[in-house]
Amino acid sequence: MRGVYTILISVRRRIWIRVGCLGRLMFNPGIYVYVGAGSGGASTSIEGRLTRHFSKTKRKHWHIDYLLSSSQVESIGAVFSETDGTYECALAKVLSESVGAQTPFEGFGSSDCSCPSHLIYFKDMNM
Repeated sequence: MRGVYTILISVRRRIWIRVGCLGRLMFNPGIYVYVGAGSGGASTSIEGRLTRHFSKTKRKHWHIDYLLSSSQVESIGAVFSETDGTYECALAKVLSESVGAQTPFEGFGSSDCSCPSHLIYFKDMNM
């Protein structure tokens, strides 16, 4: 399936995680929303991407792999939509403009586009 997805991630206490070339990052408690896309074929489909993201045994390649591999975070779930177009950046922009939203790390998940980040942070756990 081709389209866009979000992964909801809970961080209960302040933690430090080394995230590839971004270095050691401090994640504050709250909800993080990661925006990604699936392009359709096998491992690049939405199903393939989400299966990889939720797997605990994987080679760390993408920024999100480092975050989701930490025992200190909880993946709450995922929301996805099948689309013909490319809406990953548009969705990241809309979420980043939401009330209470912050983009904590420049370049997280967005090394292949000009977006500030594809990881959005909400301090309020009851967003």
